This record gives sequence, structure tokens and C-alpha cells, in this order.
Amino acid sequence: MAIRPGFAIGLIGVASLAQAPASRAAAEADEPAQPLEEVTVSSKFLASGTSSAMKLDVPVRDTPFSVAAYTESFMQAVESTNVSDLYKYMTGIQRAGATAFDMSIRGFRTSSTDRNAIMVDGLPGLAGRFASPPTISTDHIEVVRGPAAVLYGQAQPGGFVNVIPKKPSSRQAVELQLKATAYTGDKLSLNDAHGYDYAFDATGPIDSGGRLLYRVIGENNDINTFRDYTYTRGPYLAPSLTWNITDTTSATLLTEYRKTESSWDRGLVVPARDIARVAPITPYYQQPGDIQKERGTSETLNLDHAFEHGIKLRLSVRNVDSKDQS
Repeated sequence: MAIRPGFAIGLIGVASLAQAPASRAAAEADEPAQPLEEVTVSSKFLASGTSSAMKLDVPVRDTPFSVAAYTESFMQAVESTNVSDLYKYMTGIQRAGATAFDMSIRGFRTSSTDRNAIMVDGLPGLAGRFASPPTISTDHIEVVRGPAAVLYGQAQPGGFVNVIPKKPSSRQAVELQLKATAYTGDKLSLNDAHGYDYAFDATGPIDSGGRLLYRVIGENNDINTFRDYTYTRGPYLAPSLTWNITDTTSATLLTEYRKTESSWDRGLVVPARDIARVAPITPYYQQPGDIQKERGTSETLNLDHAFEHGIKLRLSVRNVDSKDQS
């Protein structure tokens, strides 16, 4: 008989505790809700439109080919200094040799004699055979994969890379870049194999009416790699001029000068092709004097005219003169 009163008191205590949160929730429900500020975050590295596949400014989603466009913001995010640095971020593309034209696209390998593997503004020809085009003068890069590449004269079953250069702008702007490099690890300290790279980009109108526009891009680097006696150095200059003849017609002249010097490196020794037996990565198996030099210039002239109903016509001509020694 003494157990029953204690049991009843325990139930009453539990019921009281259960009613407290319910009362507090009811009171909070009567308070007006405070709306939160809406925050929308959006960003992208790939451009929404390309012209390389169909030679028209068509959105990527409406292009019946495998195409992609990599913007300047993407190149800056990965801190690339030349176009070949971006191949590892591009689906189906790998570098496959010593020259800028040696690449593998969807398993099809191009060679140094294949000038249509990489183009500038839709036209073949680079200012250097070994050095890949610098990204400081690149507005964006368009990649066309598959048989759509036959639109450019020579059949490219794997595809091609189209480098779209920066052109003069009516908006005044100046950009300066300074980079320093060094390596550490594998018997290297931060004081070893250092280098630098500085560049500038200036553009804007020449006259008050905006008929004449200019752009001057320059770069110079001297970079040592983690391998003994290996380096790359040389200046680059790319001035350009746009003349807005009328409101619908314009002419743009783009020029570039490039001089590079780099060591000729054939890679590491791998006995019996066993990666576990690879030699240390720092030794250089050639003479320190085994270097490759090249100097080249290019001139591109574009004549653009806009018709009614969004129709545009472009006439382009490009001249390249380059010499190399290896």
C-alpha cells in the first residue's frame, strides 16, 4: 500500500515537465517571424558561348558538338603562365611532346608539323614552335573535340585548341602581375631553383571619340626548374590597335614578338620501365649547353562588319615568321 502514492507523484512530475516545452513553443509561435536576407551565390569558369565549332557565336548548350571554353578567370585561378599548363584541366587533352603542337586529343596524337592542332583566333601558326602561347595575352581558350574540327581545312579527328587573344578595349584598364617561384624537397631548399615572372596589360581609347583603341601586353620571365641546369627565360610583347571605322565596321591589327631560351630536357632514366627504380628527379642527363632558342613574330589583321539581324562578317589574315635552334 505504501508504493502507490509514490508512483502517482512520479507521474504528476513527468506530466508537469512535458507541459513546459509545449507552453514555451506556443509562446514562440505567437511571435512574428523575422525574414532572413536572401543570399544568392553563383560563379563559373566555363564560358557560355563559343564560335570555334560552328564559326558562329552560339551558346555551348545549343552546339551539337563537344566544345568547351575556358575563361581568363579560370586561367588566373590555376595560376597558369602558358596554354599547355591548362591541358591537365581539359577533358581528353594531354601534352605529348616537346613542341607546342605535340598533344593528344581523344587519343589522336598530333605532331610538330601539324599546325592545325592549336590555332590563334581560328588561324594556324604560333610565334614559337616550342614555347606554348602565354596566357597573359589570352582572353579565353576554346576546345573542340571530335570530327567538328574538319571545318578548319585539315582533318583533325581528335579536335583542336583555339586560343582567342585579348583585343583593345574602349574601357581604360591597367593590370600588373609579379610572380616568384622556388622549390623545396628532394635535396632542394627554397633558395634553390628560384625564378620570377612579371607581366603587364594596358588597354583603353587613344582619342576622345573612341575611334582608336590600343592594347599593349608584355611579359618577361627567368625560371629555373627543380632539375639541374634546366630553365626557361625570355621576353614577350604583344601590341594591338583597333580602328572603329564606322559604328558597324572595325579593323584590328594584332602583333606579337617572342623570344625564348630553354634547356633541352629528355626526362628521367627508368630502368626496365619500372617506376619503383626511377632515378632521382634532379639529375640532368645532358650537357648544360644543350639548349633550344627561338624567336618569332606574328601579325594578324581582322576586318569586322555587322549587318542587320545580328549577321556579322569577319575577314582575317595572319602572318607568322619564326626561327628556332635546338
